[in-house]
Amino acid sequence: MKTSKIFRLAAFIVTMLTVSQVWANVDFGRSMHFKKIDRNAGLSHNQIHSITQDSKGFIWVGTMSGLNRLDGSNVKVFKYSASQPHSLPDNNIVDVWEDHRGILWVNTALGLSFLDPETETFRQSDTIKFGRYILNLTNFNNFYRDNQGGIWVMTTHQGVQYGNSKDNSIYH
Repeated sequence: MKTSKIFRLAAFIVTMLTVSQVWANVDFGRSMHFKKIDRNAGLSHNQIHSITQDSKGFIWVGTMSGLNRLDGSNVKVFKYSASQPHSLPDNNIVDVWEDHRGILWVNTALGLSFLDPETETFRQSDTIKFGRYILNLTNFNNFYRDNQGGIWVMTTHQGVQYGNSKDNSIYH
């Protein structure tokens, strides 16, 4: 009789632990909805090279035919224009990333551009200033941002350079 009570108690505990584990994994009230966004929905091209979300919540999509900003309802496309000096240097977007100042870095097939979010204009530059130091972007290939806010820049002739935004220093 005593063994039967212990067995039932053990079975009850195992059942409760199993049920509580199942309930812990259920996300009540939240469901995921996916929406297809392609050329038919306003995207500049279906071949996507890069996606990032900025600090304002916009989703930036770099394609082989322009940079796209998604706000949840609309798509705004940024492209190269010979008649606009502050447009992208090229439509083939390789990578997109936002720095700690809210400036969007846009790596294109023809060089690096920076998007000012207030004016929505691009500027090209061969250097970035970190305090009194200058990070050279000549023959720029790609960049990487680490979790500490540092920027790793890969160049063809100068190798890897590191810019630290916290203490405004540069390492080669």
